[in-house]
Formats: sequence, C-alpha cells, structure tokens
Amino acid sequence: MRVIKSQLEIQALAGADDFTININDYLTIPIEQEPDHCNLLISERDRLLLIQEARRGKKAKGFGLPWKKDTAAKMTSRRGNINDILPKRNIDRLIAQFGLPTQFDAGFGNVILGDAVNCYDDNEIRSFLSNGLMIDGQALENLCSRGFEKLVGCCPWGFIGVPSIERLDKNEYSGRFAGGLITTNWIGLDTDKLYIY
Repeated sequence: MRVIKSQLEIQALAGADDFTININDYLTIPIEQEPDHCNLLISERDRLLLIQEARRGKKAKGFGLPWKKDTAAKMTSRRGNINDILPKRNIDRLIAQFGLPTQFDAGFGNVILGDAVNCYDDNEIRSFLSNGLMIDGQALENLCSRGFEKLVGCCPWGFIGVPSIERLDKNEYSGRFAGGLITTNWIGLDTDKLYIY
C-alpha cells in the first residue's frame, strides 16, 4: 500500500492530473476481497486534491521526452520481431539518472529515438532541431531520408558489424581514466545499430 500511495502522490506532483490506477493485484482478486485499496483511495483523496490544487497553472520545465500516442503505429519491424515495434524509452531513465529534470512535453532540448521521429511533421522536426535534438542512429536514418541531412549536420555512412570502443580524452572530466578505452554501449542500452558519423 505504501508503494501505491507514493506512486499516486508522485504522479500528482509531476502533474498527472488525469490518471488511472489498477487497484486489482496481478492475480485479479476481486476488489471486494481487497478493501485496503479502496480505503487507500478514500484516505488519499483529499491529499491528492491538495497537491493538484497547489500545482494548478504550473508547468514542468526540463529536458523534453516528447511522446505521441500513435508512436507504435509508426514503428517498423526490421527483423520480424515484435520487440522492434515497441518504442524504446531507455533514455527516459538515463537522463533522470544524470540528474536532469525531464518532461513528457516538448522542451527547449529534446530526445526522440528510432522511428518515433516519423510521428512528427516537417515543421515539428524543424522546431526540434532549432532548439537541440538528441537522436539515435535509426532516427538519423529516418531524418536523412526525409531530407533533413543538412539540418541534422551529419549522415550515416554505414553499419558497423563489430563491437566498437571510444578512448577517453585527457581532460578534467576523464581524470585518472584518461587514455582508457570503454565500449560505446557502456550502459548496456538496447541498441541494434552503431553508426559512423
């Protein structure tokens, strides 16, 4: 119950004014047999309304992780695998781990990965690019095929079929690790392609 209570309050603080919650457990036990859920919602109602009222008129500001509801319809399965049409959103978690505030509306800087860029029309893409847009290799391919190569500033030269590494520069950020080699997929993100730009 404490986890559900925390989730409700965090969502309210984040501005999710209209949200639903599954109050049935994964065994689909009838709600009549789980009165704690109902009691939780009853006891939390005033607190959630108070949080929502305090947030009214305020808008989150952070790095944009824009989302469109038809994203899955724009995905292409290149390997005939169901996982290919599931939007990849690992970056949502990663940016937050760096301590950057995020929002699911477009922000001053944004990240759009893979085929999700195809959810946006040309004017929206130009707006994203004018403010700063983080993309991956598949998004780069999609944007270049749509004629945005000059605005993106690079183009894919081809697929690298072997593991790749990067050398850490000798600067204040690398510290004692300067000159060392690390794999480009150092955080284990689910990447299908690595490109040379």
